[in-house]
Amino acid sequence: MSESGARPSEEPVIPPTIVVDAIETDEETPPPAPAVAAPTTAAPTTAGPDLERPGPLALLAAGFVDVFARPRVLLLLVVLSAFAALPPALVVADSADLHLAPLADAPSGPELLRGPIPGRLFQAWEQADPDVRRRAGLTLAPLWLAASWLGLLVCAGWMATARARALRQRGGHGLADFLAGGGRFFFPFLRTWLLGLPLFALATWLVWGRPGAWLMRLLLPPEGDPAFAAGETAARWVENGREIVALLLVFGVEILLDLARAGLVAGGRRSALLALFRGLGVFLFEPLRVLVLVGAGLTFELLLLAVLSALTDAELLPLWSLVLLLPFCRQLCRGARWAGLLRLCLIGRPAAASR
Repeated sequence: MSESGARPSEEPVIPPTIVVDAIETDEETPPPAPAVAAPTTAAPTTAGPDLERPGPLALLAAGFVDVFARPRVLLLLVVLSAFAALPPALVVADSADLHLAPLADAPSGPELLRGPIPGRLFQAWEQADPDVRRRAGLTLAPLWLAASWLGLLVCAGWMATARARALRQRGGHGLADFLAGGGRFFFPFLRTWLLGLPLFALATWLVWGRPGAWLMRLLLPPEGDPAFAAGETAARWVENGREIVALLLVFGVEILLDLARAGLVAGGRRSALLALFRGLGVFLFEPLRVLVLVGAGLTFELLLLAVLSALTDAELLPLWSLVLLLPFCRQLCRGARWAGLLRLCLIGRPAAASR
């Protein structure tokens, strides 16, 4: 084939360029949306040791507020306490009406019964009715048992009420809600009551049993009997000290049992034996706080009783009003102490809260 017939060399094909006119606008390109972090649940914070914790008097004051927040329950307990003393009182009143009432009709009877009654009248009464003490004692034994168990129910009710108020839980203010809270912890409290009986027996044996007798012989030689001591003053001090030690031991056992019960309600637990050890731990860790709380409650109760006695002696209050005022002071102060101890156990140990 000749050169004239040769095909021209093929040139590369260039694709067409498409031009698009850009239209200017005043709108700016929106920035990219920031990434939204997934919601996380914050861990509950607990009070550390550096945070201020309420003092014992503040806890006791909060306990009084808890009690006054249930006025109908408090009123019912006051009435129940007033009527609880009727069985032995009726036995003694019947005997007195039979043997002492004739003195009021005698010429000198009103003068004898107006002031302090002479002891010879009581001796004559006892000779005329020697069985009155036994009959009154027969009513006191079951009454004491019923009062103890009812006190457990009331203690559980006040502690459950204080726990609900401290945790801001909703609840009713009636007697049914109070008894429901008390009934939930009645049987654990009953087990603490049973465990407390040998503790009270041990405290009594330490003071009035062989250990106490050995200590008395050591302090008052040779027999340990205050009647045969060399000095009357020393014997009186030793005997009074022995009674004070016995009272303090019983008081300590009662505080231990109350702390154990407060720990049961605060933690919603059921084991009474473990609660005793936890209560002992709370007392050993914060003895001053516990003693000030309980001691302030008892002191306030004694002050109220002293004021009522002074008002009665000054004839500013009728004597019959003590039938309701004395149980009112008793129920009010006991409920405040129980509620204060519950709040103390509910706060917990600061070292444990910081971990």
